[in-house]
Amino acid sequence: MATKTIAWAFALVCAASVPAIAGPALTGVTPTSAVAPAGADGTYGFAFTVINVETIQSLGIYDSGGDGLAGQASVGIWDYETKTLLASVQIPSGTAATLVGDFRYNSIAPLTLQPGTQYIVASYDPLDPVAAVYSAQPGAVTLNDLTSIYDYYGDGSGLTYPTASSYFAGAWLGANFTTDALPAVPEPASLAILGSGLAGLVSFRRKAKR
Repeated sequence: MATKTIAWAFALVCAASVPAIAGPALTGVTPTSAVAPAGADGTYGFAFTVINVETIQSLGIYDSGGDGLAGQASVGIWDYETKTLLASVQIPSGTAATLVGDFRYNSIAPLTLQPGTQYIVASYDPLDPVAAVYSAQPGAVTLNDLTSIYDYYGDGSGLTYPTASSYFAGAWLGANFTTDALPAVPEPASLAILGSGLAGLVSFRRKAKR
């Protein structure tokens, strides 16, 4: 009986530790309208709440066509009520950042989001066009375990807390986030050690054949 109780408790703990989003917040993205040309200053994103406790590990920005960003972009996430910036990240130009679906991501320190708290995630990307998606249009956007989605935007150069909204059930593209950890990128020193190790192995095998 004690063994069964322990096993049941362990199963509950494991189930509770699995993130409900289990991936990007926005998936299957198909822009429904262009709202700003490349070069327009402004911060664009959306407000949301989570249904379950979520721990996000990276922030991302929309990369239309997946062919790289024209310039460096910034992405941030705020507490809606206090306007506190909880995390932010720079996304480099080109294709250096990790591409997952329609967005390029960089890692942040794990950030836990709580149900009942409203958040805003948004990006500043002055060199790429900004587009919009609306959940009211079937197939336009999948809202992965999120509620209360509204578009938010703000004028000005640099990443700033966006204060304006048209209160559409959608989002500007704009920003995204994911609970998944990004693949680790080996540091140059690690690559050098790996290379020298492989070279040594090849040399050893050649000597062994002789």
